[in-house]
Order: sequence, then C-alpha cells, then structure tokens
Amino acid sequence: MEKIKKTALSFCGLTAESIQIINAKRWILRSSRRMTTGSQSTCTQPILKQNGIAIFKLIVCLIVFLLFASNSVDAIEEKVIEFDMPKCSLMNSNFFNQIRTFTFEASPVAIRFNNSFMVLTQNGKMNKCSVDGNLLEIKDFHIDSPVSFDSKKNTIVILHNNGRTLSGFKDSKNIFKIEILDQLPYLIKPHRVIFIDGNNILVMDKFSCNNGVFSSDNGKFRGVILFQKPVESAKYIIEDIKYYDKHFYLVIQNQDRILKFDRNGKYKRSIAGSGFDNGRLNYPSGIDFDICGNLYIADYWNNRIIKFFINKKNLFHVLKEFDKSIYPASIVIDSNSLIGGAIFPWNNKLILFDMDQLKEAKNSFEKKDYENTALLLKALHEVGNDKQKDWITYYLSYLDFQQKNFKTALENLRKLLNKGLQRDRLFYKIYRLFNIIRLKNTGKL
Repeated sequence: MEKIKKTALSFCGLTAESIQIINAKRWILRSSRRMTTGSQSTCTQPILKQNGIAIFKLIVCLIVFLLFASNSVDAIEEKVIEFDMPKCSLMNSNFFNQIRTFTFEASPVAIRFNNSFMVLTQNGKMNKCSVDGNLLEIKDFHIDSPVSFDSKKNTIVILHNNGRTLSGFKDSKNIFKIEILDQLPYLIKPHRVIFIDGNNILVMDKFSCNNGVFSSDNGKFRGVILFQKPVESAKYIIEDIKYYDKHFYLVIQNQDRILKFDRNGKYKRSIAGSGFDNGRLNYPSGIDFDICGNLYIADYWNNRIIKFFINKKNLFHVLKEFDKSIYPASIVIDSNSLIGGAIFPWNNKLILFDMDQLKEAKNSFEKKDYENTALLLKALHEVGNDKQKDWITYYLSYLDFQQKNFKTALENLRKLLNKGLQRDRLFYKIYRLFNIIRLKNTGKL
C-alpha cells in the first residue's frame, strides 16, 4: 500500500520534502491571518497561489490513489489475459473439417490408431496412414474374412475367418492362432476384439453379452466378464465395444444406444436413443474417445458423426453430416494430433478430419472451465510449432495462476523470458503476467 501511495505522489510531482514545505507555508499563512485585521498582505499572495497549486495536485493524487486502490486483484486478473492465441499448424476454422481421403482396394472393416491410422481391409491387408495424409505401409497378413482387430505397441490381434479364428502378431510375426468357437462354444458370432487391462484381450459376441478374455502373448484363455443387462429379456446386436477409463462402452445397434459398464460388468448408464433429432441415433456403428473423455459416435443411417460430452449430462453436438451416398461405419480419434478418421465400407474410403480443439479450448476458457481448457491446450502443445507452444505455455501459466499454483506459473514464465523471445505482443503479455503473479505471490498485490 505504501508503494502505491509513493507512486501516486510521485506521479503528481510531490515528494516528502515538498509536502513539508506546504505544511510550513500553511503555518505561515495561519500566523499572518492572526496578525492582520484587514485584508491579506501582498506578501502572502505568492504563498497562497503556490499553496493552491499544491492542494490541487494533492487532490489529483488522492483521486488517482483511490481509483487505483479500488481495483480488486480479481479485476486486475480479468484484464490480464484474453484468449487470442494464433491457430496451430494443423488447425482450420471449421470445427470438424475434412482434410484427406484414402481409397483402398477392398472394403475397410476396422480402424485403430497406434502412431498412425491403421485400417484393416476385407482382403486381409493392413494399411497404415499418417496424420499428415501419407500412405506409409501396406502389410498383407494372409488371412481370410477379417472382422475386427486391435493394436497395442508392437502387438496386433486380428479376429478373422468370419470371427471363428483369433490370431496374434508381434513385430509382424504370428505368435498364436486359436479357434474361438472350440474354446467358447456358447458364442453365437464372435464380432469384436479389443485390448483391455495389461496384456489381456476381450473377444465379444455380436448377438449377446457373452465373451472371452485371452492373453495377447500366447492366446491362453483367462476367463469371462459377466455383463449385467439393464433389461434381462432384451436382445442385443453389439456392433462395437470400447474400453476407456476402466469402463466398457457397448454399441447396441438394434436399440440405437450405448451402454456403459464398469470393468466388472456392472451396468452404469444408457446413452442416447432412437431417432433423427440431435442427441438421437439411428443404427450407431462405431465409437471412440478424445483426450478429455468425450465420446464420438458414427451414426450410420443418420449419415453423421456426433460428439457426446460425457461429463455433461445429455449434451450432444453434431460434428459432421455426410452426403447420402456414404455412411460412416467406424471412427477413431488421435488426441495428440487432433485428427479423427472414419471408414466408409460402401466406398472403400478412409476420411481424415481436422478437429479444431482450439475453438473448444477458447469456449472452455471463457466459461472458466479451466480443467478442460488445460487438457485441450496440452493436446495442442503436441502439434504446435515453437511460437505456438510459447503461447500455450503462457495460457497454461495463467491457468496455474488461477489455481494458485504460483510457483509453477512463475517457473514456466521465467523459462519463456529466459529464452530471449522477440519483443512482440506475446513477450509483453508474458512480462506483465509474470510481474502480477510475482507481486501476488509475495503478498504485495
């Protein structure tokens, strides 16, 4: 507070010595009034004039001080930052923008992401496509009638021969091959295979909740997961299944909904329902999640991809609607590059999409949803250039400031200042924020 006073007095040209002089002149003036009975003598006129100027300066000083002091720290913080970061190199203005299309020799049956987009086609070939739109590799696994696959690190498991055979490959070498129906005769039609905890894989039936858990190392049977049906008599057609955040999500195609279960198979909730309106599904065929845990759904007969905000009850957003000639059968999201891919079996195509999560980060920031903003910005940090990464570090430091993590915020901002940044708009933003956090941290603000 004393520093603010001194700053304000200095602004008005007043020092401690000048204030003492003013007080002395006041004493002289009062003394002269007592000694004279008539009008003021001419010798006091210069003193009165100078005293009046000093009083005027003092009043201006007090006004400046009161205005400055009346601003709360919160008001200062709100003026510090606006979300005006330049777009990242992979970002476009549209929220879900088509950027590249691949056409394959045969119909695609499944898609996954493991450092690249991996598409398994009906002829048994694995096509690897990069996020920047290049076809990297085509690997022939010499299998018949594949229906599903999954990948983790350097291991690939493929369900083929119309679901009757499960094969495992490590570094492209076959490590096991088992006949599913010999070990699981209660399955009607094995339809999906996914990695779950550790090196375990789950084979899911299409027409029931029956399943089997196997080792991805040698194909050894390990048990089953008993899924609890919300309605015991209901008939299921399970088109897809995902394991995310220790929960299973089953796409029940004939009921146009997604069912959520915990890792032990206990029923948790139902998502969506039949219809054509926003938030309704018509023959859903594939799902995936982004870095924030939001659910993306390939809504087959509605010809669109829907985003479901998993932490916000019943909130949907239609991301992309397609022409009537193509239908999305499955979708996968790469959170690091912010690119999504959808396969279209009728047209033998893979279409990559650029998701502008910068726009979503800005919306979250303006709503003061700082947790979601931080997640999105950390994902953007992976794909931005050096300058954009500096902007993201600046915003993340501000989020730390809001969470009162002053030490982390100051450390990150100090690193930016020590880089010798060009003295542009970002530099002065960083410098200003650094000083405000420093004063706040030391209790001087």
